[in-house]
Amino acid sequence: MKEVPWIFGDRLAYSVKIYDEYISDARYHNRVWYALATNNRPRILTNKEYSNLITLLDKIDVPILSEGDQFFEKLIGGLQKVYNTNEERIAKHIKDVFGFKMPKEATVILSESGSRRLSFGGGLAFDKKRNSVIFGLGVGRNTKSWNKTTMAVFIHELLHKLIAMNGTLKKKVDGDENPQYFEEAVLDYFVPNGILGEKLGLMEKKDISSHKKKNDAQREVAKGISDRLLIPIKEYSKSYGKVTIWNFLAKRGFAKYINNK
Repeated sequence: MKEVPWIFGDRLAYSVKIYDEYISDARYHNRVWYALATNNRPRILTNKEYSNLITLLDKIDVPILSEGDQFFEKLIGGLQKVYNTNEERIAKHIKDVFGFKMPKEATVILSESGSRRLSFGGGLAFDKKRNSVIFGLGVGRNTKSWNKTTMAVFIHELLHKLIAMNGTLKKKVDGDENPQYFEEAVLDYFVPNGILGEKLGLMEKKDISSHKKKNDAQREVAKGISDRLLIPIKEYSKSYGKVTIWNFLAKRGFAKYINNK
């Protein structure tokens, strides 16, 4: 695990602005990172949007290490400790449940969340040849148990990138259902608020329906598919890790979302 804290301007103001406006927005489909990394503007950004982004990037001038933000210094150390303590367990769960090997490198861009009590994540990019992934985490300074909470969000975002890198789910399905909602609903049942979070000791144990209630409040757009997944996920929890969740769900009416390998 490799964290790369990234600060734009004074006290993360530019970092948050860039993340909120040009990375987390679903319209850009995680292509902004490629635009920055390859210096090749994707068509999904208009000329004005790209110009605004470059203007913000031109103002980058304060590295986090020289700012000496004690919260982020403590956060980085805490995340490293939680990850190093649980690295083998995390890898085993991800392999047994989702069928994925851990990437060789995970680069995490940390910023301060707009909410002081919430942490969130957003996928950026992956490099299949190098077996590496890149994503962002926004951390609220008043998040309860922030080391564990942020690690749970880290694993959620890591799984998103592993799904994309392995081509596990279809990008389009018949009908009007968004496959992204299926992906979010499935992962939400496991982490950050769910079965995997519990098994890793990152979240307190609750009934699956209780986790669903909290996840639905945070992600209403996926509630319809989450409702349909509730009973299958409860069934899967009884045979957790014996087969991958994808094979399990494919036999229970969700095959249209899953690519056969």
